[in-house]
Amino acid sequence: TESASPPIQAVIDAGVIPPLISFLDRTAQPDLQLEAAWALANVVSGDFTQTQHCTQQGVIPAFLKLLQAERADVREQALWGLGNISGDSVPLRDEVLAGGHVVESLRRELASEDVSLMTLTITRVCTWLFSNLCRGKPKPDVEQLRPMLPTLERMLHTDDSEVLSNCGTALAALSDGNNEDIQVVVDLGVIPRLVKLMEHHEKSVKREALRVLGNVVSGTEEQTQAVIDAGALPVFMELILDNSAAIRKDSWFAISNVMAGTEEQVQAMFDCNFKDRFLSRYEAEAGDVQQELLYAVANASSPRSLPHIQMLMDGGCMQLLASVLQLESTRMSEAALEALENVLLCGHDCDQPAFLAGARESGLEATLTDIRDSEVDHATKADDLLERFFLISNE
Repeated sequence: TESASPPIQAVIDAGVIPPLISFLDRTAQPDLQLEAAWALANVVSGDFTQTQHCTQQGVIPAFLKLLQAERADVREQALWGLGNISGDSVPLRDEVLAGGHVVESLRRELASEDVSLMTLTITRVCTWLFSNLCRGKPKPDVEQLRPMLPTLERMLHTDDSEVLSNCGTALAALSDGNNEDIQVVVDLGVIPRLVKLMEHHEKSVKREALRVLGNVVSGTEEQTQAVIDAGALPVFMELILDNSAAIRKDSWFAISNVMAGTEEQVQAMFDCNFKDRFLSRYEAEAGDVQQELLYAVANASSPRSLPHIQMLMDGGCMQLLASVLQLESTRMSEAALEALENVLLCGHDCDQPAFLAGARESGLEATLTDIRDSEVDHATKADDLLERFFLISNE
């Protein structure tokens, strides 16, 4: 079972799953329980059909019962098995949760206040299993998971990268939803710790912490402010230079969410040198990272605050928007046109003719004309901007 392609189907076809499950009940023979649990944990690491075959034979209640075993190594294999099942699909995750005491068993395994007294392997597998119980859509009922949350917060203060990553994955899943979901994480008091973990040397820890905070700043103004108050914004701006494209993308996602906040929150983002960096970073990026960066600029323009629009102009937003509108991306073009409209409206309302002049100097008049004359979805929007601001009619 340690090979790259373990013979899972051959084991199932041999008809040995029912006897293996029955061996889990042999409390007087813990060695047999261990070997049977180990074998079954490997089998349920297969594809959905293979895992479902085992669950239909009753492996979930058998594993759950095994969590009461005296020997830690026996319990560990049951945890591995339940983790594999939970991570397979939402229906099987829900079966594990419906089985009863899995969350309480995890809490009990990690109950020691001194983390050093717990075996590292057990700590890792427990936090990994819990992260699988949190993942998937539709989301599980948070009330089923709540007893474990104080323990999860405590695990965030361990030194092991794998445990930290598992905790981050769980929190990212918990906070990926509506404002009530986000508040569950905020109420744990983990925001300051997550900000520190964004600077962790291990990429997986850094990214999971960033994902959680990116979710939180997509919530209410108060939730966003909790992240700002914890000192996250300068770290977001550091992570846009990370060597991982995924981390850079998630950083811009978080920044764009902050830019959708109050004028004070937008200003706080500008105070972290946003103006001097967005154009050069756009030119250095591609694909999804560029898209999230563009959304940050578009969101920053949305309140049409003159000081913020002026900083966008000074930072080269017209050059950026002209570059975006040359791309064959409907979503990005629509966001760029929205940002352009915000800037030009601000220039009109605040008597700043330099904004329109900057658009002309960047070649946006010709670009809009080309878009208007094409058959793309946003041609109508381009025509509207030409008529309203450039005084060019399509007649």
